[in-house]
Amino acid sequence: MGYQLGVPIRVSIVDACIAAVVLVVVLLPERSPAVRAEYPDTAPIAEIADYQARLAADPGDCATVQKLTEILVRLEQSDWALRVAGEGAHQTESPTLWRCFLALSSVHADRFEIREAHAQAVKAWEACDAPGAQCPAHERVRLGLYLSELDAGIEAIRQGIDPRTDPRRFRSEINSAYMKGHFNAEPDDEVEQPESEAETAPQPGSERETAVGMPDE
Repeated sequence: MGYQLGVPIRVSIVDACIAAVVLVVVLLPERSPAVRAEYPDTAPIAEIADYQARLAADPGDCATVQKLTEILVRLEQSDWALRVAGEGAHQTESPTLWRCFLALSSVHADRFEIREAHAQAVKAWEACDAPGAQCPAHERVRLGLYLSELDAGIEAIRQGIDPRTDPRRFRSEINSAYMKGHFNAEPDDEVEQPESEAETAPQPGSERETAVGMPDE
């Protein structure tokens, strides 16, 4: 018994649609999407790559985390900076862990997320005091001043001042709180007096305003 030839083959509409989709997928040329940099051409690419290489070798190098996040914040890459600082903050055995918490706090402050910045600054303070922490005395002083500014920022928010919609008034309230506490200090307190009010006031000509920031070294 042989095979019967000429048997009609019925093709449904569904079969035709499936065949058409397969042909489209097979015949489409391979796509090669262009990669677009998310930072300006003037970004220190080599420096960023160097810091990334250092962190790949030592994820607990929070000094490098701090430097890299500072660059990313300047490039307005705060999401990336948050990720870098957040990963560093999980390196609980690092003797410089306080720097990772401080970096995370600074990124939040740049985004006007003051409560989050304050919470991370408190963690930085605690990590700075932890046994075995590599936290020099002068860095502890700077950290304390930064935390005081954030305390004033929290109080300003309680008064109804929104750092996002009114950053100048918010910054002014922080400066006012600092000066009030500064001049109300006891006479025996060893507090260095600022030379002029202009040194502590925000500069109106600056390119970008932030809510709070670490004191300059």
